[in-house]
Amino acid sequence: VVWHQSLMLLNEMRLRRIDIDVVGYTAAILSVGGAGRWQDTLILLREMHNRLVEQNAMTISAARTETDNTGGTAAETAEETQLSVSFAFR
Repeated sequence: VVWHQSLMLLNEMRLRRIDIDVVGYTAAILSVGGAGRWQDTLILLREMHNRLVEQNAMTISAARTETDNTGGTAAETAEETQLSVSFAFR
């Protein structure tokens, strides 16, 4: 499964102390989000923030698209989208 491989690659990079840049995180966000794993999308956004990796327009667009496509209630989707966007501007 591609999304799982993306997360495993990020984990391997962390273990080897390889810096993960915005491109790596954005690719992983697209992968997990495409599989409907919006919770992982938010975890990756939080990790980017914590590791001081600056998000770009592509990252935010990918995260917003994926949280908008969760299939949850409108309130849940709005709350999660707001959370993802708030991480972008911290």
